[in-house]
Order: sequence, then C-alpha cells, then structure tokens
Amino acid sequence: MRKLLLILITICGVMLTGCAQLIEINDQESDVLAEYMAGTMLRHDSNYEEALIYQETTDTADTTDSADISETGEITEPDETLDPSDKKSNDTGVSSSAVSQATSDLYADKQNGSIVSLASLYKEIFKDKFSIKYINHKFYSSYPDEYDFFTLESTKDHKLLAINFNIKNTSTKARTLDLKNNSIKYQLTDKTNAVYNPMMTLLNNDIQYINLDVAAGKTQQAVVMFDVPKNMDISDLKLAITYEDKTTVIDLN
Repeated sequence: MRKLLLILITICGVMLTGCAQLIEINDQESDVLAEYMAGTMLRHDSNYEEALIYQETTDTADTTDSADISETGEITEPDETLDPSDKKSNDTGVSSSAVSQATSDLYADKQNGSIVSLASLYKEIFKDKFSIKYINHKFYSSYPDEYDFFTLESTKDHKLLAINFNIKNTSTKARTLDLKNNSIKYQLTDKTNAVYNPMMTLLNNDIQYINLDVAAGKTQQAVVMFDVPKNMDISDLKLAITYEDKTTVIDLN
C-alpha cells in the first residue's frame, strides 16, 4: 500500500510539472490533502478501519458510559427506577403511557377540528370526480388470500386487518385516482383506546398511496392494512380518518 501511495503522489507531481500556473497551499491544506489521498488509498485495504479511535476519547467514554453529564459539567448516575405506567402492555406490545398519549393526541385532533361524514371528508379531495364508501373489514394471517405479486405477512403473535373501501368514478370520463400526495391520516383504535397506525405496503390498491386509472362509472376497491395483536379486543374497533381539520370516524362493528 505504501508503494502504491508513493506512485500516486509521484504521478500527481509529474502531472503538475510544467503547468503555467501553480496553486499555492499552506501547511494545513497540505496535511488535509495528504490525509485525503492516504484515506482514499487505504479505504481499499481490508485491514484498514476508516474511523479513527483516539485514546483520549476511549478513556472518556469508559468513565462516563453509564452516567449523564449535565450542562454545568456535573456527572450524574442514571435513575434506574421505572414508572410502572411505562411498562409494556402484554396485549399491545407498547407502553401504556405511550398508548394513552397517542389516544389523547388522536381525540385532541378531533376536538380541534370538525367531525364529518366519510363522503364529506373526501368530497374536497376528489373534487366531485369520485365517491367513496366503506365496505367491510376482515382479518388475515397473510394478504391477499390468492397469489399476488406482493403478499403481506403478519408479524409474530399478530394478525392483519384489512379495511375495504369502494371508490367510484362518478364523472363521464376516465380519471386518475391519485391519493399518494394527500396528507390523510388513518388511525385505528380498539376498546382499550390503544392506537394503531397503518402499515406501509406495496399493494397497488393501498388507499394511502393509490394511483390508478379508473374508467367512467367504474369502481375501484381500496384497502388500508393494519398489523394488530391476535388477542386484541375487537368488540369496539373504530377507524379515524383525518384530513386537514376534518375527521370522520367509522365504527367497524
């Protein structure tokens, strides 16, 4: 590697020889250039670690690894006492405090805006070109049931919840159903007020990212997917859809 580095420096020197104008650099700039060239060459060496570890940094890290440093420079030991409310729930897999906060945020959004019907919420988005209707919801271990280019699988101890809609082109010509650039929020709540956010999928009819051409008078099915615990209480499921300051709540039961 040293020989290769010397060859590179020699070639650079030959290339600069005879130039009509030379650029003068100071010692600091020269050091930076040399370090860059050396790093470029050594990066191809499997035994080279690009990130340098300084002894001073290592020593400091060893002494403060389990402590916090305040803005005044005081080192304090971390408090290992946990609030019981921060313990994870066996049912949802998230802390109860996080669930409560998420639920509070969800209903705070509703109170700050207005509660409207599903049709009214999408009327402004669709500009009277489409209409939308909630159809049903179903649980799956994998989705869709039949073979498709893309298949979703539930995570461990979870199941998939598919919430289905029909979106109809109500105009007299073919239209593009495009919802991918709209800031529409979908959130699912259960009887315990736990809040679940939808999955990000590659399904071409995922209502969050749908972008399909729909012929005049035809209907396109759309879906929003959730990965939920198998043992969740499904007796009081609700889907809240929020757009700007408007929210609609669909009772799935």
